[in-house]
Amino acid sequence: MFEAYSRTLGHSGKLLTRHYRLEGFPFHVLSGKTGGFPASWIPPSAARACPRLSLRGRAQTHGKNEPILVDFGTLLDGYHIDESRMFVMGKMADKARDACLASIEILFAVREKMAPGVALGEVFETAVQKAEGLSLKDQFLGLPGLKSRFIGHGIGLELVENPVLARGRKEVLKPGMVFAVEPKCIFKDEFAAGIESMIHVTETGSRFLSLTENKIFSC
Repeated sequence: MFEAYSRTLGHSGKLLTRHYRLEGFPFHVLSGKTGGFPASWIPPSAARACPRLSLRGRAQTHGKNEPILVDFGTLLDGYHIDESRMFVMGKMADKARDACLASIEILFAVREKMAPGVALGEVFETAVQKAEGLSLKDQFLGLPGLKSRFIGHGIGLELVENPVLARGRKEVLKPGMVFAVEPKCIFKDEFAAGIESMIHVTETGSRFLSLTENKIFSC
């Protein structure tokens, strides 16, 4: 349903990637405990199916009140969009809801930090420090020992482009750069919580390119 609707708006199909043997699945959905599995590739979250296809989902029924993370990528006129939002059918437990709201708070802290001349590594450290201040050190960007080394990636003609908002990167932000910023948390064998939005670096700071509101969606 997500893909069918996005195609009515111009989504042209599979995403373009540079990674060897990595096929760009347009969407993946992590619900409940499936979000609590470690990823076998570089982002913090991925569905478990088999060793070769860590992004390939499996059939299951989504439960009432459980946190559901939907990561959706689209390709319009040759340019990529990469976003994630949290959903729930009913009401999330406080633990999951608090983690989702914390991820949104981290996202806004990152956007405030992003401006021309700021080093990429400084943006990464801002996210980590914010997460630690919100008591999410162990869960932020993946499980201990399996953490992602970046908080966001360049995006444009390919799904993932340089530069990357990663620890220790000395390159600086420049006007016109666009990033998919994805603060996500993994609670082992419980759930995933997070968000991903597109941010554009302007002449004086940064702004959201994503039009979808940064919030938890419930029904």
